[in-house]
Amino acid sequence: MNKNLEESKVDFSKTYGWNLLKDNGFKCVTQATKWSLDSYHRKARLKWAKEYIKKPDEFWFRVIFTDETIAKHKTSRERYWVEGEFKPEPAEQNRWGESRLVWGTISYEGKCIIEIINGTMKSSIYLDILRRRLLKNYRKLSLKSGEVDDSNCLIFQQDGSSSHTEKNVNNYFLRKGIQVLPWPAKSPDLNPIEEVWAWLKDNMKCSYKNGQELEEDIEKIRNSLQISFIKNLYHSMRDRIQAVIKAEGGPTDY
Repeated sequence: MNKNLEESKVDFSKTYGWNLLKDNGFKCVTQATKWSLDSYHRKARLKWAKEYIKKPDEFWFRVIFTDETIAKHKTSRERYWVEGEFKPEPAEQNRWGESRLVWGTISYEGKCIIEIINGTMKSSIYLDILRRRLLKNYRKLSLKSGEVDDSNCLIFQQDGSSSHTEKNVNNYFLRKGIQVLPWPAKSPDLNPIEEVWAWLKDNMKCSYKNGQELEEDIEKIRNSLQISFIKNLYHSMRDRIQAVIKAEGGPTDY
């Protein structure tokens, strides 16, 4: 095969091959990744999904979704279809750049709050965030507010990480009358805030001079988040749950 190519004098470079594929209807895509789930987690996810698929859309509109993510310089590289010898300018990137842990919430009304943490999430840090920011932004989470009851109170969602489920955190929820939504382990595909994190990272810079610049960029991007984007994520909850049922508790495309 190599001999035939050499004799044909065809310039079969990588660029030529990509363009040839494109001309014949192919497109360049990046392989997606999914969570690896064992039988225990599949069964738990499926059981949860079959119960909560019965909930109306209005139920999900009451949920405050939360999560954490690591925010750092943009690592994905732009892809280009080029002609001839043209080469796009390389994107500057600091391999060992600054990073921050970001905790955040979203609500159906479009409110998005974030807390930037320089370090790891411990239960004491988590509890401090809840005390300072949660009821200040979402008063209707607390049944003791006098304005809500079991039919219209907001519902708090969190995953089952150890910092979220320690006794002092659980006691805080009990004292404040905050209803916490049961949540299956290893289920990022069910949490719409994951798409907010993906959007955040897509809009970050390729490098930062220091941690302050990184934090300022995170806040700037957050402030540009559209309410319509968040609302559309909430409207996807039934489809997300149905996808888990269809996959019999396995990973989905969300």
